[in-house]
Amino acid sequence: MTDSTKAVFLSYASQDAEAARRICEALRAAGITTGIVTRERSAAVARRAEKLQITHAYLGICDKRLHLSRILDDAAVSRDEIAYIGDDMNDLEILGEIGLTGLTGAPADAVPAVASAVHRVTRAAGGYGAFREFAEWILELRDQAARSLNSATRLRDAALPI
Repeated sequence: MTDSTKAVFLSYASQDAEAARRICEALRAAGITTGIVTRERSAAVARRAEKLQITHAYLGICDKRLHLSRILDDAAVSRDEIAYIGDDMNDLEILGEIGLTGLTGAPADAVPAVASAVHRVTRAAGGYGAFREFAEWILELRDQAARSLNSATRLRDAALPI
C-alpha cells in the first residue's frame, strides 16, 4: 500500500509480526532456510526480512518462476525441498512449478485461482497468521515423516533375525 508520497506501508497484525519472528526461529532451528520473493522494491520489505533474519530476500522480481533457479542455487536446495506460499496472480506460475515436487500454500484471502492451485490453504489471512500456519504445517509434515521412518526402521529391525 502506498500513500501520495510513495511511502510504503505493510499491513499486518502486530501479533503476526511476533509470530513470524518465532516461526522463523523455529524453521532455522529445524535447518529450514526462509526467503521472500516479491515484486515490491521497498525498504520496508527489506527491513522486515532483516528483522526476521531472512537471508534470501528477492525484491523487485516480476517473473518469480523465471527466478526459481537462482533461488534454488542460492539456498542450495532441490525442487522437492522447497515450499512456497503466495496469494496473487503473479504467484501462480511459480506455485505451479514448485507444486510439481515441493509444497505450496496460500492464505485464506488469496485470489481464487491461487487458492485452487496449492496444496494447502491456510485458515488465516495474509498478514494475520498465514505464514505461521503454513510453516507449522511444514514442520508437522517433517515430524510425521520422521516418525514414520523411525517406525519403519523399528519394524525392519524387529523382523531381522539375530
